[in-house]
Amino acid sequence: MLGAGFFAAFIAQQGLVALALPYYQMLRGLDPLLLGALLSLPIVCGATLSGRIMSLLQRQLWAERRIILTCGWVTAVLFGSLWMVPADWPMAWQWSVLVALCLCYSLSMTVLILTLKLLAFRLALMSGDGQGVFSHITLFEKIAAVLYFWLFPLTQLAFFTDATSGVRIIGWLVGLGLIGSLCTLVAWQFAPERVRLGDSRMKIATEMAPTLSAHTQRQVNRLLWISALQFGAVGICISFDYYLLVYFVAAGDVTEGSTLKGALSSGYAIAGALYLPLLARGVKQWGAVTTLQKVFVFTVLGSLLKWYVYTPYGYWALWIDAVIGAAIWTAMTSIIPNMLTELGRDTGQDISPYLVSRHHTVISMSLVLAMLGSGELLNLVSFDASLAGNQTDSTLFAMRLLLSFGSFIFTLGALMILSRFKADRLIHS
Repeated sequence: MLGAGFFAAFIAQQGLVALALPYYQMLRGLDPLLLGALLSLPIVCGATLSGRIMSLLQRQLWAERRIILTCGWVTAVLFGSLWMVPADWPMAWQWSVLVALCLCYSLSMTVLILTLKLLAFRLALMSGDGQGVFSHITLFEKIAAVLYFWLFPLTQLAFFTDATSGVRIIGWLVGLGLIGSLCTLVAWQFAPERVRLGDSRMKIATEMAPTLSAHTQRQVNRLLWISALQFGAVGICISFDYYLLVYFVAAGDVTEGSTLKGALSSGYAIAGALYLPLLARGVKQWGAVTTLQKVFVFTVLGSLLKWYVYTPYGYWALWIDAVIGAAIWTAMTSIIPNMLTELGRDTGQDISPYLVSRHHTVISMSLVLAMLGSGELLNLVSFDASLAGNQTDSTLFAMRLLLSFGSFIFTLGALMILSRFKADRLIHS
């Protein structure tokens, strides 16, 4: 049942962006850079506080079940409230309310996610099958990924009186019906106390910054740098797929472009789920590092194909981009956490809180970089939403260049770091 909690957490994280970008930016006309800052500010706060939150979780002041139940419903109510800001309010009032809601939402969601991740890392440590644990969790996240990007297209259905009422109704249905309900299910059906290591022979690290050997610290840092490049730098580049689908492929039709993006995201998620048994078999046969290297080489080649796919004459091949690109995102959520768990196991103590805190901070900061970076780059390439499908040729060219060759360069950089990880491990062994 832990997977259902990650399903809810995924919807809470990605559903916010999936609705906020088309609603507040494309329909209500908020500045993309300011909106990016709004969506990233709460994440920065959550990432900054993750160490403190994890330290409190270590003390077990509250049972995990109570934390999941409370934070799940607080997050659910705040998710629905985010879409209730009236459009006729003064802009300063709108921004103030949105910032306050986002800050509270991020704090609640961060506590929920960190609790779930801590349970997952400890479960992987106890079971001895970390790849199986994280593959199971990733499967639930892929199922959520099939659904989350269809949230905005659902708001455009004919039986809603207008786009605003559609967003609000869908927002509350997602908040209460998915996030709140699934967290309740996890809290009451899953027994978190089973994954505590009180009866384990492995010593529990009592400090958030345990003493690690130079080799182990180096290897942990390399895995975190790989995560940062993929979620941050590559994330900036691939964010332009949505804008190219709307303003280039669909000639400015937000509904059609969003439908194409929804189909693409669903394709990524379905392909990612199908990759799970293949990656698990690869890890068993070749090891985690070699399997991850093969995935990165596959992804580097796929990055170059994006130049031809995201065009009015090549969008029929979106399924190829989904098949090629899904592998690396599945690996990032199933193989990388397992590699971190194995590094922790080698220390002879349970350093799960330290690993979870650092991993969460890196991912959060990378997502912030992706949101801020994409918003700033949209302004730099002279993107203008009011032009709809009449964007300048130079703007569209720059978007295609960033999407294809930008992701190519940064993926290649991550592959080089992974090669150093493998070489250092061989030398150390």
